[in-house]
This record gives sequence, C-alpha cells and structure tokens, in this order.
Amino acid sequence: MPQGSPARDNKIYNYQFQFIMRDILFSGTLGDAFIVICKVYNIHQKTGERFNLFRYSIWPGMDSPIRQLTELTGFIEYPEKCRTVKNVGETIREVVRAKEPYINPSWNGYTPESWNQDPDGINMEPFPSLNLDSWHKENTKNRIGIQLHSGQVGGNFKGLSLNWVDRILKFIPRNEYEIHFFGTGDGLNQRKINRICLDHGINNHIGKTDFKQWLSMLAGLDFLITPEGFPAFFAMSQRVKTLVFYTDYQILGRVHPEWRKRNILMSAGWRDMPSRIYNLVYKSIYRRAPDLAPIKPEQVYSLIHSQFSYLESC
Repeated sequence: MPQGSPARDNKIYNYQFQFIMRDILFSGTLGDAFIVICKVYNIHQKTGERFNLFRYSIWPGMDSPIRQLTELTGFIEYPEKCRTVKNVGETIREVVRAKEPYINPSWNGYTPESWNQDPDGINMEPFPSLNLDSWHKENTKNRIGIQLHSGQVGGNFKGLSLNWVDRILKFIPRNEYEIHFFGTGDGLNQRKINRICLDHGINNHIGKTDFKQWLSMLAGLDFLITPEGFPAFFAMSQRVKTLVFYTDYQILGRVHPEWRKRNILMSAGWRDMPSRIYNLVYKSIYRRAPDLAPIKPEQVYSLIHSQFSYLESC
C-alpha cells in the first residue's frame, strides 16, 4: 500500500510494533541502505527506539561505508557483514526464514512484488539530521561539486564524460565559483583528471578523502552535479541543490517527492533501442556503462547560473 494512504497514516506505533522493529532486514548496496536508513530515522523520531540493520545482497562489498552511515545516526547499528545471496529467490527464502521485518528501498515502501512490501506505518524522512563534521569555508565563492562517478566498476558504475566536464568548466567563472572534484578514482583516467584540474584550477579530492570526510564535503556544497546513486541521494537529503543524471528509470522510485521538488533530475536519454544495444555491448567489453554527456555543457552552466541568480533575488 503506497505511503499517504489512510491505513498507513492512521497506524499507531504501539509497544509491540516498536519491539519487533528493533531488528530490520534489507537488501541492496549503499544507495539502498541510505533509503532504508531514512525510513528507520523516521521511526526513531516517533518511538525513540534503537535498531540493528541486517543486509542481504549479491554485491557483498560496501559493508564499511554502510556501517559508517549508520554510525552517523547515533541510534542504528550494522552489526554483521552482508549476508551474501546468489539471486533474488535466495533473498526471498532467507528473509522469510528470518521472520524479521523487511524494509525495501522505494521511497513510499511500495513495490510490484508481494514479498518485500514495507510493514504498515513506515515512512521516509527526506532530510535526516546526521552527525557530520562541518566543512570550513575560506571565501565567499559558491561551492560546486562534480561527482565524477557513482557505483562500482563491474556492477552499477556510472561515470561522467571527462571531455564533457572539461567543456562545462570553460563556462564557469572562477571568480564566482569554487569547483571540487569527487570520486574514488576507480574506472577514471587519472592523467586526464590531473590535466583538467591544472587547466581550470579545480580542487581535486579524487581518492584523497575517507568516507565520512567525503560526506561532510558533499553536505557543505552549494550545488552538486552527479550521476544517479548514493551521492545524489545523500546530497539531496542534506538540502544541497543537486543536478542528477539517471540512466535507469527505476531509480525514480527511490526519490522522495521533496527531493524531486527541490532538485533537477534529468534522464541520460538511453531509452531508444540503438542506445540500449550500444550500452549492452559497451558494458560487456568494459564492465561499465558508457560515460555520460547528457546535455550541452552550456545548458549545465545555465542551470547553475539560474540557481544562484534565484537565490540572490530572494
């Protein structure tokens, strides 16, 4: 049942419900985990309860960042490594066998499948307050972040075209904006990144920050450009104006209406058959999707300029 229905809104959080929700199951990777954390955050606001999260996934990596994410709440723990499964069928069997509440990564708790609907009374908090360090600002320039990639090589990796980013930077005046590059560096051409940073005076944080430092920096931006995934979810949750390029329309099921209303989400335009075939061939060869260059560089700058012009007029 979708969020906002009378049955959900009238749900009473009684003692029995609070008790069963102490241990919570979910599946997926970092972005999925964050959506689940936002839902558990909402429960905590209403009940004051503490929670343990247990994960099932065919991608068992990311335990460390997920654990660090839960630590930022102060009331959620991630006590075990990922319980690795081979497919969705095994996830279903394990969840049913565990007999603990399962929370899915859609913003409203609704999915077409019957086995992974959220329990009644679960809502998502779009703007959680987390225990982040502040990022000191040394000047009055607006901070723009460019997250060069999201996901993992060999899995759901999505990267921005460096040539495209290079062309965008030619439009952005350095006397008004401070530009920062983010990413782990996996799947990227480091020599080209270094050259772009040197040419344009970019602050390069690629591979130079730990997970929590990166989150603090994302939260301290004025504007972020990023592919779909966890960086976009996190920045939007911290009220950072975010330009998100998505390749998978299913990702919109993760995006809370408040995020959609306040940010800019644009399709990469990979819906036609030639694009799909090209992407499949490219991914089979390089183990990643093709680089994104979805709109004209001058359009990106126009979106940035419009955002700050609007803020100055308010």
